[in-house]
Amino acid sequence: MYYLLFIVYLFFAGVLLTKSRFIVSTGLSKKEILLLFVLKLVAGFVYLRWILYAYPNTNDYEILNGYGQDEYAMLMDKPALFIKSIFHTNYAEYGNFFGSFNSYWNDLRVNILAKFLGILNIFTQGNIFLNTLFFCFLAFFAHMTLYKIFNKIYPQKKWPILLCTLAIPSLLYASTLPGKDSVTFMALCFSCYSLVQLFKQGSSFKHLVSLIFFAIILLLIRNFVFFVLMPGIVAWVLAEKKPIPAGKIFVIVYAISIFFIGLSVGWQNPLSPYQIIKSKQKDFAALEGTTTISMDTLQPGIKSIGLQSLKSVNRVIMRPYIWESFSSPLVFPALEILCIQILLLLFIFYGNKGALFKTPFIYFSLFFSISILFFIGFIVPNLGAINRYRAIYLPFLLTPLCCVIPWKNLPFVKHINI
Repeated sequence: MYYLLFIVYLFFAGVLLTKSRFIVSTGLSKKEILLLFVLKLVAGFVYLRWILYAYPNTNDYEILNGYGQDEYAMLMDKPALFIKSIFHTNYAEYGNFFGSFNSYWNDLRVNILAKFLGILNIFTQGNIFLNTLFFCFLAFFAHMTLYKIFNKIYPQKKWPILLCTLAIPSLLYASTLPGKDSVTFMALCFSCYSLVQLFKQGSSFKHLVSLIFFAIILLLIRNFVFFVLMPGIVAWVLAEKKPIPAGKIFVIVYAISIFFIGLSVGWQNPLSPYQIIKSKQKDFAALEGTTTISMDTLQPGIKSIGLQSLKSVNRVIMRPYIWESFSSPLVFPALEILCIQILLLLFIFYGNKGALFKTPFIYFSLFFSISILFFIGFIVPNLGAINRYRAIYLPFLLTPLCCVIPWKNLPFVKHINI
């Protein structure tokens, strides 16, 4: 039965994608749209099959899918409780907004996803592969929003944009499988697209509602991403509205943000940015995993912050090293990060820096991606988790860089007849 449902849903997904005005407006042919969708779906299925085999009954995706089945049973038997239970807390209060344990808000992230899966299970009967197909379909629209934004800025760079916005290996599965990463990616992409359209069209009720809706989703699913995003959004809006060079605005806004974080070191308040970072680091350190590495606890003072900053850059840009990936599940992430390092070197030595910053969105894309990657390296001590978390932000970093590299004029390429 599941095979029949898969064939039917896959057929309708293909029809809807090739008929969608939003997707068709990208300028991609029907064959390209279908090939890209199938590539994404196959990558998600391959990773899902592997993780179900390697970590049976203990991986996040299978556990979340089980919660979805429980929510489906509740929806069928007690629909009123299905709705009311989302407001129920097992704790004395609704505080601890940024907490990772003993927090209503932390539980709410899982509850939202589980209830969405519960509704989805009406059509999938709880099959994790069919649920993945639906998530893949929804996330494909998110990829296309990024493609449309970047293609408008770099109109002659179709394939570099597609490569960086859709075909990065870790991005393919992280944005496809049901979970917080894929929802975060979708919320982030749709929020950016809505803001781009608001700048383009002025007051648009449809895009304003879309922006608010996906911003709320992002706040509820990944609240720390929402707050790391805020300086970039503020700087982006100011750059669009003020007759001041965008670069200056972004530097000033981020300098103020960094100063504010430093100022908060002495604050004894759970909402202090410093305390949030320290708390997140402690919470992630409490989680065990097969690819966990040692991490020093953040302490007040320039020395500790400076040392942690250097280690953060190392963890998020250099790790896992290729030699530490042998006989481990990190071999593919190690190869991917090696390719990213090569791409960064190509940009440094051959990239056309003058063609990089064409619009304020590019400033936003680079400033936000660098800051969120830096934050991930600061708080996450697990190399496997770092690879999954950073995947959904790589398009914002790599796409602009990839678009200004003169690929056909590279010394080792220009003599090859492509």
